[in-house]
Amino acid sequence: MFVLAVDTSSKALSVALAEEGKILGERQSFLGYNHSETLLPTVMTLLKDSGLSLQELDLLACTTGPGSFTGIRIGLTSMKTLAWELGKPLLGISSLAALAEPLAFLQDAYVLPVIDARGGRVYSSLYQQSKPLLPEKNRQAASLITDIRECLSPSQEKSPARERSQTYVETSSLQPIYLVGDGSAAVLSAAKEVLMTEAGVARPFIVSDGTSTSLHAAAVARLALKAFAQGADGRWEDVQANYCALSQPERLSRN
Repeated sequence: MFVLAVDTSSKALSVALAEEGKILGERQSFLGYNHSETLLPTVMTLLKDSGLSLQELDLLACTTGPGSFTGIRIGLTSMKTLAWELGKPLLGISSLAALAEPLAFLQDAYVLPVIDARGGRVYSSLYQQSKPLLPEKNRQAASLITDIRECLSPSQEKSPARERSQTYVETSSLQPIYLVGDGSAAVLSAAKEVLMTEAGVARPFIVSDGTSTSLHAAAVARLALKAFAQGADGRWEDVQANYCALSQPERLSRN
């Protein structure tokens, strides 16, 4: 099975081609928010280099956010159009899940994917071996630290963050948390402030992984193949953006 995966949720454009679990090729560019001009040419170049045609693809995948509103819309529109024209299944993959995927092999640690939402805010979640422990949300960095501490607290009492989490966790809060994504600086700053002002309170140990600041379409491809194998039908009509925030027109309409 051949899968074409793309990510347009940030300034970086990433396109990958995989066959089952093997990545055949991946291209990334860091030319800013001009994905409308570069996405399809990059796809065609990657296919040509791999000796494949669009018709030979079996599955399409793209990130659905959170991230750049414009970038997400470009990726979704382009891939939905391809899926419709080719009659191929399309799966939407969370940008945060794709950021965390390369570190899913870690057993005694957590992965904290964060995408810069500006103004000290980050799109964020928390994973342990691909399992989401906190819902995807646009949070103030300081609020994220609080949610993590509550979610991973060894206390038997249910905290608000733990009640909202998708998976109940009983573990030590001292297990390392690997921080990935371009929102890392804001989170590290907030974590330092919390450590200075809340001495004596149990808290996680955050390790910044500087090698994983960019989202790779190869991770999107692996997650899509896994979801498809588990029965996802891939109806392109069902793939929707997940902005985790109001768009500018929506914000203006509410004022």
